[in-house]
Amino acid sequence: MANIISSVSLTKLFGYIDLELTELNQIDDQFLFLYAENGLGKTTLLNLIYSLVSSIKNEGNKSYLYSQVFEKCLVKFSSGASICAERGGGATEGDYELKFEFPVRNVQIKSKVKSDEAGRVNSITSPGLREFMESVTEFLPPIIYLGADRYVRSSSREEDEHNYRNYLVPNDYLMPSDWQKSRRDNDTLQIFKQIQIGNLASQIRAFEASITQEFINSQSFGLRSSEQIIQRVLRDVSAGKQNRAVINKTQAIKQLQQLKEDAIPAFQYGFDSVEPIDKTLQLIESVAEEQWQRVSAVVGTYVETNLTKYGYLIALSNRVTEFLHELSSYFLDKEITFSRREGLNIKNKITNTEIAPAKLSSGERQLITMFALVSIRRQEPTVVLIDEPEISLSSLWQRKLSKSFSVVSDKEQTQFLIATHSIEILSDKANKVVSPVIREF
Repeated sequence: MANIISSVSLTKLFGYIDLELTELNQIDDQFLFLYAENGLGKTTLLNLIYSLVSSIKNEGNKSYLYSQVFEKCLVKFSSGASICAERGGGATEGDYELKFEFPVRNVQIKSKVKSDEAGRVNSITSPGLREFMESVTEFLPPIIYLGADRYVRSSSREEDEHNYRNYLVPNDYLMPSDWQKSRRDNDTLQIFKQIQIGNLASQIRAFEASITQEFINSQSFGLRSSEQIIQRVLRDVSAGKQNRAVINKTQAIKQLQQLKEDAIPAFQYGFDSVEPIDKTLQLIESVAEEQWQRVSAVVGTYVETNLTKYGYLIALSNRVTEFLHELSSYFLDKEITFSRREGLNIKNKITNTEIAPAKLSSGERQLITMFALVSIRRQEPTVVLIDEPEISLSSLWQRKLSKSFSVVSDKEQTQFLIATHSIEILSDKANKVVSPVIREF
């Protein structure tokens, strides 16, 4: 896998709990699960990992570390780097030292962390902290955390600010009056629902934006590849070499027909139109055999450039298809579709009516949020922390969840650290479960 977490060591959490996530516990695999009774530090551990690894400024991460009772928290990465927060002399409260080491690059950086009277850490109380974080950011993997409150935090500043706005400000799926009334009445359950819907809307928009960006990238890659092919053909002709783009008529028709079939999802999702290929096929079929030699090189170049161009679009379409297929496998009465212009669309199969995301059940909203969250991050190595993914999900859905995460993510680039109480989620993951160890005194 790419640069991800290889081990975590937490000493004296709450003063008496130790936790070791090591290579022996297969943290190098895609999944690692934390399982324990309530109150033994699963959620705190995820918060500590995120706060230590995240490089986001002004989010309160280092203040959170200061507020927690522990002696040492050490996170090592597959690259060989490590980052640690440690209190000296066996202390479990108060000031601590941040230390980053990367022996391969001969990098070792330290910074003392202190707080003000209110327990807040900032550049005044800890003058070297800003420089420390700026120095180590490039060596840390992106990390994202979906908490039990269903608020999303990410080490990507732009995305974090986007989610923060959605957390505070009603989006197009909410009525402002509903949100304001919930805040005014302090209706905790309603506020949680609004946050959940806000995060769902945010992740749906982010998923649609990631597909759009990938589409733009594929067009750019396809154009550059086409230019390279044409340049190669021109160089061959100029040098008097045999033109490698020459193709016979039967082969050209066969390859374009196969391309049409392979690219059907791309056409359905609105990534391109089938008409240009159909028109070219008709023109190729109309060329007499005795005239073919005059156009074979041109047709060969056309076929080769389109195979390259559509290769990117087909890969993108496969990603969307996998996402839709996996998500749809959970729903009995709903159909989820996608188009480049309209984005994700949810319909009731029975009534054939469109359903707004806010009208979905709590479990359905949770599922789409998590799937979109994971799918978006398949383009870069990412550590995904999830606290209690089983919330609002049926037993059947819980059993399928980790397999689905594998499908919609990139197995080589995405690592999951999941805290759960669900035996259903762990039913086939016994060798990937870690529990806290209470120290002997």
